[in-house]
Amino acid sequence: MQRYIRVAAVMLCLVGQAAWAHETTENRARFVLQEDNHLRESLFLSYSQFLYQAVSPREPFRDFLLKTSAMADAQFEQRVRSAHQLLARETQITIAGRPANVSGWVFPEPAVARARVRQLIAATLAGTHVHEEPLEIGFDVRWPTAMRDVRVRFPAALQTVTVVSYRPHQVDVARRALSPVLGF
Repeated sequence: MQRYIRVAAVMLCLVGQAAWAHETTENRARFVLQEDNHLRESLFLSYSQFLYQAVSPREPFRDFLLKTSAMADAQFEQRVRSAHQLLARETQITIAGRPANVSGWVFPEPAVARARVRQLIAATLAGTHVHEEPLEIGFDVRWPTAMRDVRVRFPAALQTVTVVSYRPHQVDVARRALSPVLGF
């Protein structure tokens, strides 16, 4: 394992800074009001960037990737759990100015997160221009009455988040029938 880290470090030096030019990928959040009092949220994150910002933002990103990809499973899982706890603790939803309870968090499994970090470093070491595919994290908010004036604050580890919110309109279309006009 030590040899792997040394070889990877040398290759990183050879690759140079150009491969790291796109460290930050846009983070997105999708809020769907499923019922008047039930909000479902999906975060689509550049997971390695989130993990980096949550647990080790002071070291260079490439050093973080190298160390993280070489960690023992238990140590990596602890870092992932710490990042998830930070996200759950620091994500704030308010409804009509009052704090809402966020529940039902769904996070990627540590093995999926680890595979994503390793794919990113392998592609970068190969000199490939990399745009990390986002991983999804979800949660629910339930409120005793109809939700109005919903606001969100994300932790600093997410940096900028593009938020999309909507209330879907559902219609049933019989077989071979023409649907009503779909509104957007």
